[in-house]
Amino acid sequence: MANSGFMPTRKALKVLWAATFNTVVGPNAVAYGLTTAQMTEFSTVNTNLQAAWQIAMDPSTRTKGAVANFNNALRAMTQLATNLNRIIQGTSTVTDTMRINAGLRVYKTTRTPEGVPTQKPYLTSRGVDGQWVTIELGQDISRRSKPAGVAGATILMATSPTAPASDWQFVTNTTKTKLTVQLPTGAAGGYVYLTAFWTNSKDEAGPKANALPVFVSPGIAAMADEAKFPAMKAA
Repeated sequence: MANSGFMPTRKALKVLWAATFNTVVGPNAVAYGLTTAQMTEFSTVNTNLQAAWQIAMDPSTRTKGAVANFNNALRAMTQLATNLNRIIQGTSTVTDTMRINAGLRVYKTTRTPEGVPTQKPYLTSRGVDGQWVTIELGQDISRRSKPAGVAGATILMATSPTAPASDWQFVTNTTKTKLTVQLPTGAAGGYVYLTAFWTNSKDEAGPKANALPVFVSPGIAAMADEAKFPAMKAA
């Protein structure tokens, strides 16, 4: 039998849940956004369920027919309870305490504010192939994944004899943690530095990663047809 999502999964606990729901909500139907008729119907279904459970569990009366009758009663209770739960959850005057007392789920209605990333990406080179360098971002050397709350990253590049403090040039935005970036042919025989910072879904930026030096081979100048090489390709 499929789980309703707001009551226990085990049959015995569902039977207990139905009894509790009937006891708590029955005398307070209106406060829970229900009508007296709706809870009267549930009370009848619950009475049938409790009786069928006792017969199905008693070794002296447990038969295939008794078990089938119990399963039918449980199914009827679950279907009715699902409808009543929808009404209760949509009633604004029902408090979380009332839901808990009735054995219903308390749904989170407000999202946790998304913070600005506070962690630097851990940036590594996975190899240079001609005009391309494959880089990987992670949380640290062992966690090659994005931190919680991070939607993507921005990659920056600079051509300089040493790691620059500024003058970084935009390369690309990415949601991947591994990508391949084109190296500038004008830097052949020297170093290019890469860095990155995490961003959240609102494009708020965290701190930059430590600069990653990449040596550009002198032979790369022979490949300098910029029209044939886009700024990025899939890793």
